[in-house]
Amino acid sequence: MENHLLPLFIVSPLLILLDINMPKRSGFEVLEEIKGDPALKHVPVVMFTTSWRDEDVTRAYAAGACSFITKPADFLGLERMFANFETYWGEVSRFPRQ
Repeated sequence: MENHLLPLFIVSPLLILLDINMPKRSGFEVLEEIKGDPALKHVPVVMFTTSWRDEDVTRAYAAGACSFITKPADFLGLERMFANFETYWGEVSRFPRQ
């Protein structure tokens, strides 16, 4: 498989927010490529999608996602979710030093 991801990053990202439904490839395909890449496999990947399917949650975790978030249906819910997201990933969680 040809690596299409690494040239996008000059430095490795601290976190990747990934949707399942994308135009050319599914988020699951991209997740597998990320986790198969030695330069990116350590990066936490959060699936952020409209899916409520248990099968998608299971598949995402099995492929190496560290979290699965279903997008809220309304703007207020989205604001609350991102406030919580920012608190957790910005203040609570720790990332490995690069």
